[in-house]
Amino acid sequence: MLIPSALKEHSVLKDSLIFSLGQIDDFDQVFLNWYLIGENLKTMPPGTSPSDAFKNLINSFWNKQRRYALAFDDARIKWDAENVLAIRVFYWGGAGGIFS
Repeated sequence: MLIPSALKEHSVLKDSLIFSLGQIDDFDQVFLNWYLIGENLKTMPPGTSPSDAFKNLINSFWNKQRRYALAFDDARIKWDAENVLAIRVFYWGGAGGIFS
């Protein structure tokens, strides 16, 4: 996906790019350009390494909206260039995945 730098000029707060992903059943890790940016409702700082521990929690986050914000100066964003967004989902059983 192309992320145009014009978003910086036209944003309301003029400080961050927000990825709003809806609800995910049960656990998630979100990557931008192969860097971990979000995990189970938390925006991850640069340099955070992904692990399988994200799916070993006691409580599920299945009914929570996923929303991850990166500062405009975050090096993980490639402005005016192609970006790859990937979402890793783990669910305990039954129907699962991104559903809203």
